[in-house]
Amino acid sequence: MDEVLSTLSVLNRDIMKELVGDDMEYIKKCELDFIQQAQTIYNQLVSSYKEGDFSKIKDRSHFLKTSSKAIGAEQLSYYLQTLEHNSTETKRNECKVLIVKIGKAIKSVYEEIKRG
Repeated sequence: MDEVLSTLSVLNRDIMKELVGDDMEYIKKCELDFIQQAQTIYNQLVSSYKEGDFSKIKDRSHFLKTSSKAIGAEQLSYYLQTLEHNSTETKRNECKVLIVKIGKAIKSVYEEIKRG
């Protein structure tokens, strides 16, 4: 996992530029909207984990993974994809570790956005 992560960006802004062009004001708005969405879904992931609802964890991680890829949050989308594929009761501990990593990755993306 660490080898893959070392090749991924916290926030690859070139991805958004490819999607919407060089309108930095619009990109910034999308990034801030994404952070709000990510925090909401992260809270849902935590709740779903506590409830043992692995189906919901899979659905929520898939949804946020798609948004993460579009915004260029490569490390976050990697963790989300891994969580999506491991969302089963038998991998409960792996899910917990990944959810913690996702929370930290969201904070890292936010810090990158603040840096501009």
